[in-house]
Amino acid sequence: MDDDLRELLAAWRGDHDPGEPRREALLARLRGDDAFRHTFVEEIRLLGMLRAVQAAEPRWLRLEDAIGWTARPEGDVEALAQSVVRVGRRHRRLRRFARWAAGATALVLLAGAVTLILGRARAPQPGPEAAVAGTEVATVIKIEDVRWEPGEGATPAEGTVVTAGRLHFQAGRLTLVFFSGVSLTVEGPADVELRTGDRVYCHYGKLRARVPRGAEGFTVLTAGYEVVDLGTEFAVNLEPGGKSRVMVFDGDAAVSVLGKDGRSVGGAMLERHRSVEVDAGAGWIRDVPADPDEFVPLGEFVPPPLNLDPGYAEMVRAARPWGYWRFETLVGGVVPNEVTGRPGLAPLGGVLLDPAPGANRVARVRPDDHSQAFLMDGTWTPPRSAGYAIEVWVQADLPTPRSQGRSALVGLIDRQDGEEKHLSYLELTARGRRSPHEPCTVRFVDRWPTGRGGGADVFSRRTVVTTLWRHIVSQKNGDTLELYVDGELVGTTPARLNAAAPEDAATTACRLLVGRLKRRSLPPNEPDIRAFEGRLDELAVYGRPLTPEEIRRHADARQGP
Repeated sequence: MDDDLRELLAAWRGDHDPGEPRREALLARLRGDDAFRHTFVEEIRLLGMLRAVQAAEPRWLRLEDAIGWTARPEGDVEALAQSVVRVGRRHRRLRRFARWAAGATALVLLAGAVTLILGRARAPQPGPEAAVAGTEVATVIKIEDVRWEPGEGATPAEGTVVTAGRLHFQAGRLTLVFFSGVSLTVEGPADVELRTGDRVYCHYGKLRARVPRGAEGFTVLTAGYEVVDLGTEFAVNLEPGGKSRVMVFDGDAAVSVLGKDGRSVGGAMLERHRSVEVDAGAGWIRDVPADPDEFVPLGEFVPPPLNLDPGYAEMVRAARPWGYWRFETLVGGVVPNEVTGRPGLAPLGGVLLDPAPGANRVARVRPDDHSQAFLMDGTWTPPRSAGYAIEVWVQADLPTPRSQGRSALVGLIDRQDGEEKHLSYLELTARGRRSPHEPCTVRFVDRWPTGRGGGADVFSRRTVVTTLWRHIVSQKNGDTLELYVDGELVGTTPARLNAAAPEDAATTACRLLVGRLKRRSLPPNEPDIRAFEGRLDELAVYGRPLTPEEIRRHADARQGP
């Protein structure tokens, strides 16, 4: 762990007083180093979770008073605590409150880090904090008759990545998917600032958010109050200078009225189908009849088909793959190999081939059955010294409340029965904040000898847009691991050498497992499955690395989005 981070955490826990000069140095780094600040927030979120799950009752609510970020009377805090205890008796929701409490504590500590950690800076000042410009936070997946405010804020197109900043438009609807997995639809007239991947500031407009598992804590902040998600679907209507309404459609959310200093002065816990009116100026929240029609619906998104140039298959065959599976049909119960004499892929569970009139058929892995996968009904021994390549087209589904985190795309597993060991593994990293990696990136792992851990891995330096088709190539090229997304080299790392398994030796006979991590012991523990949810197509493996020119030509063969 970074020495500065360790010392800062010790100061937060009250275990260490760094002294005035060191205190100022830590404060300077906390203010100026975005990556350091992000790591610090994740660490205190983890500590908050530990405190929450170890409590016999939700004592984290009283942490407000301990760290000094509430102005509510003691009686209000106790009433809120009793409300949470009552709701928390339902086992399913108890976990959500623990995660929300940790996330909310982390957000508050970040907003007032100087005051709450080292006690030397001024209290939080009123008004919106600035977004970190240039930080990628979401993707635009649907634009419906949007009329942008001229000369103000970004004007992204459908399918593009948006960075932290302002979205200001006069009319229409805009639907975003954050890299945390949160879906957000905004209806104009609207003026919204994207702060981070889990924080939005609304000046005015109609918003509706759906927050999947792992992304709890998503927050909509306004000039006078904030809504913190507890794993839910909720909506906010805010008119310029007027009163506001909030409704929870599923799950739970917390609404807090904020004082002039940005601290909570009152709040309410909202359950499913409950609606409230908020008057931040008067400082009150009151129940009103729920009317779903008053709120903007979530934008419906239809995943686009994968349209490739008619000559794409011949282009791949010309690159001499060891195996090539197009997922167009089943022959004898398996997806045939386009290379004569090579093994096909046997479907497992309820995996199917998705009909797509006028376009390629694709492999469809649904989110409701984690036994789904494709398993090669033969073996392949990839070369070691020369290298190998895995190529696939991927379209990940929008996350749902039941979606898993990391999702397996393609694995090369040891043919031996028993413990599943990988020679190579390709996955999408998790979309929620619980992932140890950056969200929505591609990870490629190479292990020799085969194993369940270790080896070398490389991550893409860019996010992978959910719901859009992406061309991915992972390969070992000599002593380097390479990762390409849409024809662009996005990550490299040295391959890890092992004296017991020299690079000029043969590897071992492997089977391809597509769409899932674990092959045996179904139904396994869900976090171990890493089930993919979405579509895969045009999978090919090569007994050599592809050239950058070949990869670029294959990626450029897509027609349309």
